[in-house]
Amino acid sequence: MCKILSLIFSLVMILPLDVKYACMEKGATLYSYDGSEYTELARLPSSYYVAVLKESDDGYLLVSYLDITGYIKESELSKVDYVPKEKYASARFTVSNDSQPANLRARPDKDAEVLAVMPNRGSGTLVGTCEGSELISGAGKRWYYVRFENGDNTVFGYVYSAHVSAESFGTNSGEREPASAGDGKDKQEGQPAFEMSLPLRIILISALCLPVLAALFMLRPKKKKSESA
Repeated sequence: MCKILSLIFSLVMILPLDVKYACMEKGATLYSYDGSEYTELARLPSSYYVAVLKESDDGYLLVSYLDITGYIKESELSKVDYVPKEKYASARFTVSNDSQPANLRARPDKDAEVLAVMPNRGSGTLVGTCEGSELISGAGKRWYYVRFENGDNTVFGYVYSAHVSAESFGTNSGEREPASAGDGKDKQEGQPAFEMSLPLRIILISALCLPVLAALFMLRPKKKKSESA
């Protein structure tokens, strides 16, 4: 029971009830975090946005980009008070390796684990870029961090830039989503938007978890009655 209550409290604290966005005006580096150190994943394109999921005291923000969750230094982001119409880049890549397949690796290194073998003309989503080992002499150290549909599985990994042709990320238009109907005449100028309070969050999450608690109560082991002497 204590573990369940702890889980409910954690959900209350981290659940984003009102999504906020931040712009990567000059691009930003996305990191993973293992609890002790941050590891660079890729450099994300400039002028696009991330959804801010959680703030912290160490200068990094927990964010999501496309369907990836990671961390970005707060100094590389500019928070905005609107919803961007075009949030993420939509660049694609296509395997173009002299009619040969291309390896998708766990790290931007020629000796890294191969996560998938992408067939010639296979394609996917271009997420970001990074520098790694030089796989082909004279071809540079540029790698792409990509999203690849491998059958029923979605795999994120690195492919050497010389093995694919990639679209340009382009530049974000900067357009904003139109204000919702409730943001017009019905709301006075300067009036803060509705924000769910902590007690209301607890009530909401607890209500969602009540069926689970009830099921656990019904399935609890029953004490055996002591036998009469």
